[in-house]
Amino acid sequence: MTVFQQNKSETDFVYDEIFTHLEYLRNGITIEDGDTVVDVGANIGLFTLFAGSRCPDARIYAFEPIPPVFDSLRRNVALHGLNAKVYDCGLAAKATEETFTFYRHNTVISSSVTTADQAHDLVRSYLRNQEELTDGGQDDTAGDELVDAVVDARLDSEQFTCRLRTLSEIIAEERIGRIDLLKIDVENAEYEVLKGIHWRDWPKIRQLVVELHDVDGQLEKVVTLLKALGYAVVCEQGNRLLRNTTLYNVYARRAEHPEDWESAERAAAPARPRWSGRTALVTDVREALRATLPEYMVPAAHVLLEELPLTQNGKLDQRALPAPEDRLRSAERRTPPRTEAELTVAGVWAELLRTDAGDLDAHSDFFALGGNSLLVTRLVNRLAQATGAELTVQSVFEGPTLAAMAAEVERRAPGTPQGGPLDVATILESIDLIENMSDEELDALEGRNQ
Repeated sequence: MTVFQQNKSETDFVYDEIFTHLEYLRNGITIEDGDTVVDVGANIGLFTLFAGSRCPDARIYAFEPIPPVFDSLRRNVALHGLNAKVYDCGLAAKATEETFTFYRHNTVISSSVTTADQAHDLVRSYLRNQEELTDGGQDDTAGDELVDAVVDARLDSEQFTCRLRTLSEIIAEERIGRIDLLKIDVENAEYEVLKGIHWRDWPKIRQLVVELHDVDGQLEKVVTLLKALGYAVVCEQGNRLLRNTTLYNVYARRAEHPEDWESAERAAAPARPRWSGRTALVTDVREALRATLPEYMVPAAHVLLEELPLTQNGKLDQRALPAPEDRLRSAERRTPPRTEAELTVAGVWAELLRTDAGDLDAHSDFFALGGNSLLVTRLVNRLAQATGAELTVQSVFEGPTLAAMAAEVERRAPGTPQGGPLDVATILESIDLIENMSDEELDALEGRNQ
């Protein structure tokens, strides 16, 4: 899917959670055409994209208070032509302003409530869980100091003063008659959002999914409130990457009978996939052709056109067709690894990223190829084993290309002089002085040194 994003690894994780594992359609939760969906804590809008692509006729209201993240949300809604209205504010128990801490590399934990220690512990637990679930992790476990270094490097932050409103204020302003699904993901402020719903508006809300941090009894408060309001409630911590964290998913829906949950699960069967980006479309076309054509007839290149060029007679104008990308010419523009350090780094990357070292060049970017914070710890360890050079975590994030990383390996290699440039003139002068010394002077010099 083509999206504007803040961080690729984070976007991949959230996309997998929403689109692949259907975390928001569990336990009987449904989204259907014509539904009204409210996305509180929309971030860059992946859930909004999910709801809008699955049910094009759904009406969506999405809220994101942090300016850089809101900008991505706004762009994504426009890019995909969704039937959604976006708000550059958050929701809370009352209309006010709050200071939000924005973590550039972990935008989903940005909040006005989460402390620095809570953010550190959450990211650290996530990395450790990811390490346990990754093949080969038991033999390549990063030390606590290295993991902490990765977390600290990823938690640089910026603060913004953001506007907060109540959901009931929005319901009145937009004249919303019903909310078929209220999704809340607001980092430690979930209960505050619910407190901003007036008692007369609760009957309008049919379903809720709340990603909740169980801090200071928040889970019990939310579950007690929802049950008292007549909802059937299920709590889960299903995602294995979130074990040992305070994160839970709370699913609530108005259901008269338990069997309603089962029928709703059947209704939530995956919808037919829709192309949302160039890569997905070309991949599907290529796979379909390979399944129906002999290998020699499968095109070597694919070109996307808005429309086919036609002659004045309405026939295909073959001369006006753009030439496909010349793969040979593209290969000639590559800068393959050449130095010993570049070849070593390419070999380590190939192991970690499960790719062919021959496909890498000096300008390849570790993170663009699928690298993430967990793999940084393994990268640092394996480069140290292969070269003796101990790279810092921060140097990897600041210089993620193969050439930059190889240069850092050369700079930190054992035996590499760490001082300034050599003073050649002084060295030659010293050599000349020694060559003109007499044997007595050399003996005297040697005796002093001893």
